[in-house]
Amino acid sequence: MNEQIKACDFLHILERDEKLIALDVRSEDEFERGAIPQSLNIPILNNSHRKTVGITYKMMGQEEAIKIGHELVDPIKKELVEGWRLALQQFPKDRRFLYCWRGGLRSQMAASWLAEEGFEVRRIEGGHKAIRHELLQAVSGSFELILLTGLTGSGKTKLLQRFGKTEQLDLEDFANHRGSAFGPVVGKGQPAQQTFENLLGMRVFTPSPLYVVEHEGNCVGRILVPPPFVEKMRQAPLVYLEKSMDERIAHIFSEYITLPLSSGMATPNTLREILLGQLSRIKRRLGMAHYSEINEDIITAFQTGLELGHHEKWIHALLIHYYDRLYNHAIEKSPTPIIFRGKEQECFEFLQEQLKCAHKNK
Repeated sequence: MNEQIKACDFLHILERDEKLIALDVRSEDEFERGAIPQSLNIPILNNSHRKTVGITYKMMGQEEAIKIGHELVDPIKKELVEGWRLALQQFPKDRRFLYCWRGGLRSQMAASWLAEEGFEVRRIEGGHKAIRHELLQAVSGSFELILLTGLTGSGKTKLLQRFGKTEQLDLEDFANHRGSAFGPVVGKGQPAQQTFENLLGMRVFTPSPLYVVEHEGNCVGRILVPPPFVEKMRQAPLVYLEKSMDERIAHIFSEYITLPLSSGMATPNTLREILLGQLSRIKRRLGMAHYSEINEDIITAFQTGLELGHHEKWIHALLIHYYDRLYNHAIEKSPTPIIFRGKEQECFEFLQEQLKCAHKNK
């Protein structure tokens, strides 16, 4: 007999132990709209099947829809069960989980078929919908934030990553984006909105009292930060990381040029075209004169070489005429004060003390 487990209990296991698998038997489209960590999608009804069943349900009712569903799936039942078994058997019995959208017929059928083969799996009550509910509730939970801020190129993400997972929330990592016009990570797309929310909710499911978060807007690329979390950021004090212009230019060069080229994610020619495309999207904000100058300087830099000295000019202009203007405006509008300013190690030590105090007063 396959055991059922509540969504909240499953999530408590997931946050303690990543050596598990959650078999998602929803359709490919449903999975792409939102996945949970450690999940694997092997649909019982694929996109085409689900569309046919849905049309039948609307026209002829539930009984006929179930009947047509069986007719579609029965011919591939053996293949499906074997695929599920191969995916699940690598994990201990109590670390195999199964769910569909609402914990209904699809997951019941899948669990039943696996049980017929003597294979045990734990079915999550309420399915993905119940898991989502728990994770969205967690995002609204009782924890506070402290924002790490500073001009673009200051290395805020690098400092953030010096803290443990129970101390920081890296929204840009969850979103695969650096949070600006030049923010898309070369070679990587952004996750679905629901997947981002699930990742964030998972990290705060059993919350720490305080997290360090990089100062962001309401969006990270095309991803919307959940409104309850945005409100927490609006109420959070700021810690300002100070870096010189030379340090900032070197950091931008490393992130935008060296990293994608050295990792093989782009060739010089493709990287140049990516940067020019990103620049064109901020043409209006820059103004035609600055845009034309930076555009020409990028082209010249790539023609000349791939060393820092060849790219300093356009990076400096981009920082001065675009990023710094945006940042200074955001700071002016910030409803909360800057409570500390300092170099990287000074900010790290100050934030460590704030985290220690928060845990002591919990």
